[in-house]
Amino acid sequence: MLNAMDRDEFVRSALDKVDALITWEPGLAICCQNGQTGWGMALTVQANAQSPDMAQETLSRRFEDAYRFRDCYVSMNGKQTLILWHSWPKYDHEPGTPQRMMENLVALAGLPFPDLLNEF
Repeated sequence: MLNAMDRDEFVRSALDKVDALITWEPGLAICCQNGQTGWGMALTVQANAQSPDMAQETLSRRFEDAYRFRDCYVSMNGKQTLILWHSWPKYDHEPGTPQRMMENLVALAGLPFPDLLNEF
């Protein structure tokens, strides 16, 4: 998996369907990869980077705005890492798709959007 150094490298990897990872804070990362349900993007929030009610609040957001987050899934692994998965939209292959996916994942988690991922 490519460890992307900046947003542009990560977005290029996503559009080319190359596994990549970008981290902007300890415990917070987004990766693009081919998962069990096909190509997509995952935001992982390790236990030490979570706020106390983050998982519950994330699930609430997911169901309160079901249309916006229709391609998103929420899970937690055995290490208490919160995993938010965004399936690649089947009919959306525009250059802006990875940016929209990142924005949705970060919003779903209730996190501020990091400068590193901003589109310039």
